[in-house]
Amino acid sequence: RNSRLGFLYDLEKEIRAVERYIRRLEFQISQVEELYETYCIQWRLCRGVVNMKRAFSLSPSSRASRESLVELSRNHRHSLQDMSAMEGELEILLGELHIKMKGLIGFARLCPGDQYEVVVRLGRQRWRIRGRIESDDSQSWDEEEIVFLPHIQHNFDIKVMEAKGLGWLLVGVVTCASVDFFVAKPQLMLVDITELGTIKLQLEVTWKPFDSSEKMKLQLQSVSKQSVSSRKSSVYSWTAPNTPSFSEKYFLSMVRELQDQDGSLPSLVSKSRRSRGGVSLLSYLSDPSHTSVLPG
Repeated sequence: RNSRLGFLYDLEKEIRAVERYIRRLEFQISQVEELYETYCIQWRLCRGVVNMKRAFSLSPSSRASRESLVELSRNHRHSLQDMSAMEGELEILLGELHIKMKGLIGFARLCPGDQYEVVVRLGRQRWRIRGRIESDDSQSWDEEEIVFLPHIQHNFDIKVMEAKGLGWLLVGVVTCASVDFFVAKPQLMLVDITELGTIKLQLEVTWKPFDSSEKMKLQLQSVSKQSVSSRKSSVYSWTAPNTPSFSEKYFLSMVRELQDQDGSLPSLVSKSRRSRGGVSLLSYLSDPSHTSVLPG
C-alpha cells in the first residue's frame, strides 16, 4: 500500500509539473501573439508613412511640404527602430537551439584517417569543429554540442571542408531555413552537403523555448528602455480638446480597418491574416471626410 501511495504521489507531482509547463507555454504564446499584433500595426503604419512621403514628394514643393517630409522621415526612422526592438524581443522569446554533432555519413566516401572541418553559422554566431575518421570507422570531434540564439533575419549556413595536404578542400556549402529547427521534440536532421548526397551531415536539434528568456531578462529590460509603449505614447498621443492630427487620424482609421467584427486584431495563427489589409493612403486621402477638419 505504501508503495502504491508513493507511486500516486510521484505521479501527481509529475502531473502538476506538466500543468505548470503548459501554463508557461500558454503565457509565452500570449506574449508572442501580443507582440505580433503590435508589430503588425507598426509595420502597416510604417508603410503608410512611406506612402505619405511619396505623395508629398510628388506634390509641388513648398515650405509646408518640406517640413512634412522632415517629420515623416523622423516618424519613419522611429517606426523602424520600434520594429527592430520588437524583433529583438521576439528572438528572446524564441529561447535557444541546442545543436549536437552526430557525425558525417558518406559510406565509401569516408575513409579512416580523413579529417574534416564543419562550420555552422547563424548571423554573427559561428561554430567551427574538426573531426577525424578513426580506423574502426568511428568519428571523433573536438566539440559535440553548442547553443545558438535564434535570429529571425538569418538562416543557418553550413560549410564542410576536407583536409588535403597542407590545406583544406571545400566539400560543400548548404543553407538551411531556420524555421525548420523549431520543433517541439528533439529531431535528427540529415543535411546533404554535396549535390549528389554522397556526404551528409547528421545533427540533433533540440529547441528549448524558455532558457533564453530567463537568462536574458535583464538584457531585455535594458534594451526596452525606449520601449514601444513609451515611444507610441509620444508619437501617437494627443490631448482631448485638440483636433487629431493627420497622422493620428490615419493611425486610428488603420486600427479600425485591422480589427475584426468582434473588435479584435488578427490572430498570429489565423490562416487568413495575409488577406487582411490596412487602409491604403490613397483611399484615405480621397475621402473628404478625413481631411475636411484638418487644421490649415
